[in-house]
Amino acid sequence: MRLYLLYVLLGVVFLGVQAHPLLPFAQQGIRPDLVFILVLYLGTRPEIERGSGAVLVSLLGYFCAVFSGGPFGLYAFVYLFFFVSIGLLKTVFVLRSIYLQLLLVVLGSILEGCLLFILCWAFHNNPHMLASFKNIFPKQLAFTVAVAPVILLFLQYITNCWSQNNAINLFRVFSQPSSVKTAAS
Repeated sequence: MRLYLLYVLLGVVFLGVQAHPLLPFAQQGIRPDLVFILVLYLGTRPEIERGSGAVLVSLLGYFCAVFSGGPFGLYAFVYLFFFVSIGLLKTVFVLRSIYLQLLLVVLGSILEGCLLFILCWAFHNNPHMLASFKNIFPKQLAFTVAVAPVILLFLQYITNCWSQNNAINLFRVFSQPSSVKTAAS
């Protein structure tokens, strides 16, 4: 239960970061989809049960809809679709490698953008949507893929510390004692 609360808190923090107006390119509507990276990561984790994970991912999708002002339930559906799809892929492949997770982020982000476009186009029929999609989607995809390695490494570090009941020390590099001997010793 504590692990699920950790992921909810991380999701809310990621939503706050990706909704922040001072991010690079945020004024043009280009934001990395950090919560989507978290959803893909949750799909690859063996300790996340399918039912509880589905509820968690749907909750993150509803939070994303509230933060973004998008249609209510759209992100919950998309995130749940990818979580279940990754769960099915997990039965065939071992998705614990950071490289496979990066590949999932790239392919998943492309498919997520296409799925969001198709769903919004089918249900909201906005004639200007294609032009804005062609302008924003490639830049947002590049931004998401650029931050994905850092986010995935951070998530692995947090999960490893949490599962081993170790203290989470993000500034461990600065707090380690020096191994250099001084002249007095």
